[in-house]
Amino acid sequence: MKLDDLKRAYPPVSEMGHAQFVRTLNGLKEEEPMKKRLTLSLALAIVLILALAASAVAIVARYSVKDSLDPKFADQVTEINDNYENDWLKLSLNDAISDGSRMTVALSMAHKAGADEVYVFPIITAQSEGQKLDVDLESGFEFFDGAWLPEKVENPAGPGNYAADFYIMEDVLPGAQGDITWTLTFHVLKPNWPLEVDQYSTKGYYESDKIKHEDYEQLFRDAYKNKKILLTYNDATVEYSAYLPAPEGISQDEFHRMREWERLVRSGAFDEVDRFSRSFTTQKADRADAEAADKVYHFPEYDITIKSLVATRMNMDVTFSLDMKKADLLGEDERLYFEARVNGTKIQYSALSSGKPDETEDGKYSFMGIYDMKPLDAMPNEITFVPYIQKLTPTTPGENPIIEDTYLADNAFTVKLGQ
Repeated sequence: MKLDDLKRAYPPVSEMGHAQFVRTLNGLKEEEPMKKRLTLSLALAIVLILALAASAVAIVARYSVKDSLDPKFADQVTEINDNYENDWLKLSLNDAISDGSRMTVALSMAHKAGADEVYVFPIITAQSEGQKLDVDLESGFEFFDGAWLPEKVENPAGPGNYAADFYIMEDVLPGAQGDITWTLTFHVLKPNWPLEVDQYSTKGYYESDKIKHEDYEQLFRDAYKNKKILLTYNDATVEYSAYLPAPEGISQDEFHRMREWERLVRSGAFDEVDRFSRSFTTQKADRADAEAADKVYHFPEYDITIKSLVATRMNMDVTFSLDMKKADLLGEDERLYFEARVNGTKIQYSALSSGKPDETEDGKYSFMGIYDMKPLDAMPNEITFVPYIQKLTPTTPGENPIIEDTYLADNAFTVKLGQ
């Protein structure tokens, strides 16, 4: 399911629930590698790591989205070059690129020598032709969950460098129809109490075998009671903020639904010492949608409805809904996916997900795919989708499963695109 589908289907998770989820996730031991979507911000970090590893010479360069961008998209980069300075930091908002559906921004922040340490929380909003857009964060959580200045952990993108990827959701509000104005608002917090590091997460994951869950939760409550700030993973406050008591006059549920920076301030652990916003505009980008919305394709095994298809020069997002006619089409360890092709050439996917009828709210099989359109020379007029059943056969722990793909070539179908 897409992020917007999940948001619609499930109520917001409390901060305490989110903290428990993060702790569980970080405490998992990896048994098999998983393919992750290589977002532009992640690619930027990888490029910086390789560059620094290849040379012992100090590198002084402007951090840019161009560092890992195909040169043919260089003319689509928006140069921002906006600077801001206060008593604690210097910020440079460098550049950004948007395909009308996603946006990546690169910026740099430096702590001023001799200044008190601060904790910076960025928030993003966007609008197009006067209409608000529903923007979600795809990657860059380590930045948007709060950044310390000076930094407390090694920054893979290089000291002071930050990038984030955003996605415009279109299930509730319409997508961008023209130029997009993005606004980053930075909340600068200063801690009022001493900082301590939680000893059970210093390795980058929660060591659940060393302390009971209830005792671990109590560490954060005790820290607040003793007017201390307990950091997890050496620099994070997500756990600490999850167990803060609600101020007088606010219910615990209302308090948990506030943004993290605001809970930290209302708790008295931090003061907001500055708040500033910087805006920039990215130009309208080429976009193509499925020519016939909600078109249904009929096959012996299922009927498939094109719920959405949005193609840009950089990405294509598709959502399909299937009414299954053949109940035993998929085995327990099998999933139905769709390969995208243009003129017979496969388009690599960035991410695929699916939900079987017993896993979805409407009882239908759902499919979501994100495909990489950047290698194409131009926007295609049509896309062909070829379904295939993927079976995963588990092997020994720590080893990858055996993957078998069976194509249903007779069920291939073509979707025409319209501007």
